[in-house]
Amino acid sequence: MTPEELLRAPEAAFDREIGLRCSFYEFVKMAWPHILPYEFKDGWHIRLICDVLERCYRGELRKIVINIPPGCMKSLLVGVFWPVWCWVRDPSLGFLATSFDVTLTRRDSARSLQLIQGEWFRARWGDVVWVEDGAGAGEHHNARGGVRFATSIGSKAMGRHPDVRIIDDPIKPQEISPATLADAENYWNTTLRTRQRDPKSVRTVLIMQRLAVHDLAGVFRKEGDWHFVVLPMRYEPGPEAYASDPRRGKGELLWPERFGEPEVQELERMPPRDRAAQLQQRPVPEGGAIIKEEWIQWYDPKHPPPFSMTLQSWDLSFKGVATSDFVAGQLWGTSGPNYYLVDAILERLDFVGSVKAILAMCTAHPGSSVLIEDKANGPAVMSALEGKVSGVVAVEPQGGKAARLNAVSPLFEARNVYLPRGNPIAEALALSLQSFPFAPHDDDVDACTQALNYMHANVLDYAGMMRGLTGGAF
Repeated sequence: MTPEELLRAPEAAFDREIGLRCSFYEFVKMAWPHILPYEFKDGWHIRLICDVLERCYRGELRKIVINIPPGCMKSLLVGVFWPVWCWVRDPSLGFLATSFDVTLTRRDSARSLQLIQGEWFRARWGDVVWVEDGAGAGEHHNARGGVRFATSIGSKAMGRHPDVRIIDDPIKPQEISPATLADAENYWNTTLRTRQRDPKSVRTVLIMQRLAVHDLAGVFRKEGDWHFVVLPMRYEPGPEAYASDPRRGKGELLWPERFGEPEVQELERMPPRDRAAQLQQRPVPEGGAIIKEEWIQWYDPKHPPPFSMTLQSWDLSFKGVATSDFVAGQLWGTSGPNYYLVDAILERLDFVGSVKAILAMCTAHPGSSVLIEDKANGPAVMSALEGKVSGVVAVEPQGGKAARLNAVSPLFEARNVYLPRGNPIAEALALSLQSFPFAPHDDDVDACTQALNYMHANVLDYAGMMRGLTGGAF
């Protein structure tokens, strides 16, 4: 049947209008049974990803990274349904899709073809999107100028000028290595980055499970202008949690309709490093972590020990915009040989907000010294605090960030550093410490090392002085 004959079917008219106006999420539910033999299993993350992809189609978001565990419909949404939904609205779009294996991109392309060439679709939108029977999954064109090309990492893409670039799992999990990581980054920089029809409107979507700190998602995070959707299998509260993630309880599952507690526990039998990367989207450098997870101690904040010394430590940012560094403020206390994080904030604050935050912590915890790093907004903030707060100490950083963390690593290894259990900012600090220097931000690590280095030096000086006064009895 021709497109015109199919469109005369009265039962298709209503679906046609819905399809032309409906959201991508609604389209997925409509089209699902026409290419997949099993029942659609809904989940909040499906709607969330669909909404992000809609914004990408409209050009509101042009550079997107979606980090999500395996088995959560990433390829079906991005590689199968989304190009078809886009073509219904603009059949002239060109798509280039790549993965670590060309058979995967061709598989998704073939499913899209199956949908487009099926009678259900042709009866509704065949006049808008028409692809001749016999078109190949590797490359096919529609009657309105749109093209879909399937390739793989490392393969040639000469002469391809897409409007949309889709990168789905650029590295095979079983073959992760410095060489494969470098190959993926090099392919992006030397090939994919230049493949575009219009550099002012080209859109790129990378969707993958995290594998290593230097995988392509890690590379894009360093570039700073990508929109990241990070959805771990178990929710981890803290400032790095995706703002639109509706979960609030630590450990809450991503898709319990499919992966309930027994299924997730089965997945979690993988090695800890793989579990952190692939399920939690939180890769830790292989052999490169300065602070080990088992070194970090936790205490009940409802029952803190008596402190012989307390101080605040502040790492300030240069400006308070959405893309600036965080302002990290921490209150630490010492008890015997141990160091306890008592209170903390980690927020993006401007100059006025930084001053208010320090004054608020001073009010909540009077009598504490205030360490402020003597850079960024530090000097101006200290000037603003003059006459309002006593005990302000300007700290000039000594050595690099890694050197300062290495200097206090023996305190962690000796199990002398305690964080408050159940505090989201403390949990974020623990992750930053374990991932440094590859964490998304290191402001909280800087505030931590500043406090520990200062307290450790002063506690040692105090102990030496007391031993001298008491003839070694102290």
